[in-house]
Amino acid sequence: MNEESKSRLIKTLVETAANSRSVECAAVAGIAIILLAAYDEGPEYGDGGQAYNLVLA
Repeated sequence: MNEESKSRLIKTLVETAANSRSVECAAVAGIAIILLAAYDEGPEYGDGGQAYNLVLA
Protein backbone atom coordinates (compact mmCIF):
# COMPACT_ATOMS: atom_id res chain seq x y z
CA MET A 1 0.00 0.00 0.00
CA ASN A 2 1.55 3.31 -1.02
CA GLU A 3 1.63 6.35 1.26
CA GLU A 4 -1.09 8.21 -0.65
CA SER A 5 -3.53 5.31 -0.34
CA LYS A 6 -2.71 4.86 3.33
CA SER A 7 -3.20 8.58 3.94
CA ARG A 8 -6.61 8.60 2.20
CA LEU A 9 -7.74 5.55 4.14
CA ILE A 10 -6.66 7.06 7.47
CA LYS A 11 -8.48 10.31 6.58
CA THR A 12 -11.66 8.33 5.80
CA LEU A 13 -11.38 6.41 9.07
CA VAL A 14 -10.90 9.65 11.04
CA GLU A 15 -14.02 11.12 9.42
CA THR A 16 -15.94 7.91 10.15
CA ALA A 17 -14.89 7.98 13.80
CA ALA A 18 -15.74 11.68 14.13
CA ASN A 19 -19.19 11.29 12.57
CA SER A 20 -20.08 8.05 14.33
CA ARG A 21 -22.90 8.03 16.85
CA SER A 22 -21.69 4.71 18.18
CA VAL A 23 -18.80 4.47 20.62
CA GLU A 24 -18.03 0.99 19.33
CA CYS A 25 -17.75 2.17 15.73
CA ALA A 26 -15.49 5.05 16.74
CA ALA A 27 -13.33 2.66 18.78
CA VAL A 28 -12.94 0.22 15.88
CA ALA A 29 -12.05 3.09 13.52
CA GLY A 30 -9.50 4.34 16.07
CA ILE A 31 -7.87 0.92 16.34
CA ALA A 32 -7.75 0.64 12.54
CA ILE A 33 -6.08 4.07 12.34
CA ILE A 34 -3.41 3.03 14.84
CA LEU A 35 -2.71 -0.23 13.01
CA LEU A 36 -2.56 1.48 9.62
CA ALA A 37 -0.24 4.19 10.93
CA ALA A 38 2.07 1.53 12.37
CA TYR A 39 2.04 -0.66 9.24
CA ASP A 40 5.36 -0.58 7.43
CA GLU A 41 5.94 -2.62 4.28
CA GLY A 42 9.34 -4.23 4.20
CA PRO A 43 11.36 -5.10 1.14
CA GLU A 44 9.60 -7.25 -1.43
CA TYR A 45 12.61 -9.53 -1.76
CA GLY A 46 15.14 -10.20 0.93
CA ASP A 47 17.08 -12.82 2.78
CA GLY A 48 14.07 -15.05 3.38
CA GLY A 49 12.63 -12.64 5.93
CA GLN A 50 9.07 -11.43 6.22
CA ALA A 51 7.30 -9.80 3.29
CA TYR A 52 6.11 -7.10 5.65
CA ASN A 53 6.77 -5.78 9.14
CA LEU A 54 4.12 -4.65 11.57
CA VAL A 55 5.73 -2.30 14.01
CA LEU A 56 3.77 -1.08 16.99
CA ALA A 57 5.92 1.44 18.77
